[in-house]
Order: sequence, then C-alpha cells, then structure tokens
Amino acid sequence: ASQRRLGEILGESNPLHNGVVAGLKVEARIPQIEARNLCFRYPGQNRWALENISFTLPPGTRIGLAGRIGSGKSTLLHCLARLEAVGNGMIFIDGRDINEFAPAEIHRMLAMVPQDCFLFSDSVMDNLLYGSPYFNLKGEARLERAREVAKLAHVHDEIQKFPAHFETLLGERGVNASGGQRQRITIARALAQDPRVLFFDDCLSAVDSITEKKLTNSFDKLARERSFIFASHRVSSLQNLDRVLVLEQGRIAESGRAEELLRADGFYRSLVADEKRADFLGIERERGHA
Repeated sequence: ASQRRLGEILGESNPLHNGVVAGLKVEARIPQIEARNLCFRYPGQNRWALENISFTLPPGTRIGLAGRIGSGKSTLLHCLARLEAVGNGMIFIDGRDINEFAPAEIHRMLAMVPQDCFLFSDSVMDNLLYGSPYFNLKGEARLERAREVAKLAHVHDEIQKFPAHFETLLGERGVNASGGQRQRITIARALAQDPRVLFFDDCLSAVDSITEKKLTNSFDKLARERSFIFASHRVSSLQNLDRVLVLEQGRIAESGRAEELLRADGFYRSLVADEKRADFLGIERERGHA
C-alpha cells in the first residue's frame, strides 16, 4: 500500500512545467514584470486568494505590498516567483507569458526572502553563500563576499561576536542565532546571489525599529541596480518606496505612494492608525512592566 501511494506521488505531473518553451531565457538585464487581472485560488478552495490583480514592476522599481495578515501578500509573491501555477495570460516577464519559462529560469533571475527563514546546520559563511556563485570558492574571495553581504544586511558586527565568527556552526534551523539574526542572514544569502529582482516577504518582523531603518536604507541603494517587491504588515517599512499596493481580501484596495495614500483617508490610513495604536500599547505595556 505504501509503495502504491509513493507511486501515485512520483507519477504526478508538475503543472509549473506546462507550456514551457524549450530554451526560452530571461534577458540578462533587469526584466519588467507585469500582472494582468491575476486570479488565483489554492486547490480545493472555493474562495479566490487573489482576484483581478493588475500592476507593473518596471526595471529598477521598488514596490511595497501592504495589508493585514491573510490579505494575499505572500500568495502574490509566490505566484510572481512561479512557486504556484497560474493560468496563461496573467503574469508576464518582458512581455512573455511566465508559463513559457521553466521555473529554474525564473529562479535564476530572482531571489526571495520568505517569512519563515530557514538556516542549515552549517557554518555562518556556508549559510550566507548557499546558492551563490561564491559557495564553492576558497580563500579570501569567499570570505570577502560573505563580509560584503553581511554588511548590506547589517548583521556583520553581530557575526563578528560569534565564537568562530563566519566559521561558527549554526544549530539546526539556526537555533543558536536570534530571530532577527536569522532573518538578516537569510536576507544576506539572497543578496549574495546578486539577483536582478528581489522579493522580501515580511522578513523584518523580528528586527528592532533602528535596524529596520538601516535595512530599508540599504534597500534604497540596492534598488539602483535591481527591482524589488517588499511585503510587510508594518506600513512604516514602506514609506520610501516608489509605489505601495494595499491588498484587502486578495484584491488591490488602493495603490500609490505612501504619502498619497495617507492623505486619501482610505484603507492604508487605517493600517497606519492600527500600527501606531499597537506601538503605543506596546510602549505602555513595557512601562507598566518597568
């Protein structure tokens, strides 16, 4: 019975490979990504996870995704990264349907930092460089690249405090690093791949506000050389981006620059008010404990 069930699993076709055009490559330059009336729902679900999502990510543009938990931010990033199968005519890379590209071709173009940061039971340096061209190098060039991306992710100084610095062995899933350190090491790992497009999926939830500000400043510099989409339930992280898409129940409720949305007195402004209220209550609670 177990063998039969395994056979059924191994015999399943991968819908992500349907319609792939052999040899089709994404251009070496920063691509333009476009969603046209994107609709998506998970298998077995009646409700749309995403409905009629349309926007364009021009080369070198920084877009933010705002919205409450469950609004569809992660699902949208997964569809754009070709981690989920979407219908034809909904997502385009430089004008070509995303389904015409092999998933591996899309993944060579971009790097994604997920919410759940996974670290291997290996050295800090191997975790930083995993998946990058520098992983199999030896000597000073390898260490220099690890230092470079660690500084961009503002985790270099903390790594220097580890017992063996970059050679420190991390426990399973990075158990001997803090939540904020794990997130920043994962961000550095994405940067080490030198992608043309970056997706950040609410990956600053465990860092303090000062470090968050430093990281967003780093992202501003990175945007000169690549495009990125930054999803966050904290709207304070999205203030300096070129455009913010506000998702509500899988739809785009609002779109524009942060200051424009704040003046519009809509859903985005209510998110800002909720965040300020939560921050105030957190400060009051800390004072009470003190």
